[in-house]
Amino acid sequence: MSEYHAQFKAPKTKRSLVHFFVYPIVFLTALIVGLILGAAASTTTPDAGSNPSFSRPTLNSTPSPAVKKPAPTKAKPATFSDGTRKVGVDVESGEYKTNGDDFCYWARLRDLDGSLGSIITNHLGNGPQTVTIKKTDTAFESRGCGEWVKVG
Repeated sequence: MSEYHAQFKAPKTKRSLVHFFVYPIVFLTALIVGLILGAAASTTTPDAGSNPSFSRPTLNSTPSPAVKKPAPTKAKPATFSDGTRKVGVDVESGEYKTNGDDFCYWARLRDLDGSLGSIITNHLGNGPQTVTIKKTDTAFESRGCGEWVKVG
């Protein structure tokens, strides 16, 4: 290497603590927030036997007359698994527990439009979880939590 080039060589510097600690923490935080937002924006999974297709009405379609369905008479189960459940239809209000898993996300929902504004409260964690589903909640969503058991 010529003397001219040697004098313009960049000095070697030690990487600061920022490179080793702050950047990975920022990356992991962004990853977790992305997972939460992705889970919250995901669509509901249809139950077995239900029709997963959905078609939006066109402007020229005529609405079908409203048909009142009788209220369900059978008792709601005291346990349920992952998915989105309507409160008062698919699941009762009350306190529920699960043993959880490595990645357990749940949310109490005020409506089913899939927006972030639909979330009353939510949690992402691992291991055992407890949640109180209120009568005023529209739905409860659970992903990766396993079976929920009513305890109160």
